Amino acid sequence: MEVQIPLRELINVVTLAQALIFAGVLLVNRFRQSQANRILIVSFVIIATVKIDQLFQILGGVEAFPGLAFIFIPVQWLLTPSLYFYVTTRINAEFRFTRKQLWHLLPALASLTYLSATYYFLPLAGKVAYLESGQLQNSVNALVIPLASDLIQLGYLVAAQRRLADYGVTLRNWFSRVDDEDVVWLRRVITIWMVIFLGHMLFTVSLRIFGWYGFALAVLDGLNIAHLLMVNALMMLAVVGQFTVLSPVPLLDSKQKYAASGTTSEARRALFDRVRQDMQEQAHYLEMDLTLGELAAAVGAAPRDLSEAINGEGGVTFYDFVNSYRVAAARQLLLDEPNEKVLSVAYQSGFNSKSTFNKAFKAETGQSPSEFRKTHQTA
Repeated sequence: MEVQIPLRELINVVTLAQALIFAGVLLVNRFRQSQANRILIVSFVIIATVKIDQLFQILGGVEAFPGLAFIFIPVQWLLTPSLYFYVTTRINAEFRFTRKQLWHLLPALASLTYLSATYYFLPLAGKVAYLESGQLQNSVNALVIPLASDLIQLGYLVAAQRRLADYGVTLRNWFSRVDDEDVVWLRRVITIWMVIFLGHMLFTVSLRIFGWYGFALAVLDGLNIAHLLMVNALMMLAVVGQFTVLSPVPLLDSKQKYAASGTTSEARRALFDRVRQDMQEQAHYLEMDLTLGELAAAVGAAPRDLSEAINGEGGVTFYDFVNSYRVAAARQLLLDEPNEKVLSVAYQSGFNSKSTFNKAFKAETGQSPSEFRKTHQTA
């Protein structure tokens, strides 16, 4: 039997091929040693099942081979849980799966149970009759279940974004030098996946409620393009992850961060005053790689207590606290040394790069270093 694939479906063929190729590449020993990459292999395989199912339906496979219809549907509920655990293992290399993670299989098991009760265990003639009866187009199958699936998938993506946001805050509470470009790209990729599932909800509503077939088809074409882009973006994250190691820091829930602390407000205030005085006198901020632990040791305090003092009394992260001193030093240097290059001023003030310096300086003063120097020289 000759199979002709419509031109607009070729992008799904490419996405399917890339997902399987990338999964194969990550099986190479160098890559599969990473737990994050092993989870990413699962994600690629699940994306491949999505594309196989799409092509199977578009090419008339459901009608021609009703016994094989919908076999990948339960698996596809695991896509965003796999992305969530990919994020988790990227920011926490010590994470290990335990029995309590098995509950993440519940959406897939619920889908499997429903399909088993309504379709899988029917005889072939019963499956044909089910398809011909139009029950696939009823409100439960065509509207409620797809929307419920998208909402659950979005929930996992929101949870992944929260993990990344908490990690970003924790980084800034432990380090004065933060190289979080990997985290930024992870957040962007997860955000685009969120847009994809919102787009699928729009597709379902426009098609099943309003009957906007042309619009729904255009949305579907956009989703297919987004799938292809995301497959490549995930592979890029895997490759970059081979050469970068995210900083290992304790991930504390923002609501419980200081729940066990017995530090009083007076003690926090005294510690905050002490650390500010020590920063001025000892110029700890000139150490480019200064950490919370190092500063805590210098002032004779526990890192957790110091973090609480800076966050609670200063209202800023450790990263911003230290950079405020660096910016103050840089402002003075820019005025005292009008011929000194901006990059030299950045290094002398404790910054490790010009881009970080410019960003911190503008956040603090509302001007770039060059603008600040020019303004004050003119004045």
